[in-house]
Amino acid sequence: MRLGQDPYDMLIRLMRLASEHDENAQALGIFDRVNDELTALAEFGPEGNVRRRILDRCVDDIRAMNGSATGSTSVILAFLRMFLD
Repeated sequence: MRLGQDPYDMLIRLMRLASEHDENAQALGIFDRVNDELTALAEFGPEGNVRRRILDRCVDDIRAMNGSATGSTSVILAFLRMFLD
């Protein structure tokens, strides 16, 4: 069973927001928790075209060197981990 895009969008948004405030201990805790949740959720999908759009947005975020680039890098790693395990 594949999940739709909404749960991934929510977690990715939280991860990016938390990574913009990485000097804050609470934001780091949120980042770690969301990273764990996204990694676990990545096993269930989203569909290939949705995953591609998510990854493309992450690459664009990193390329632009936005404050949320750390979060985008972690999103990419969360999706790649399922292929490494």
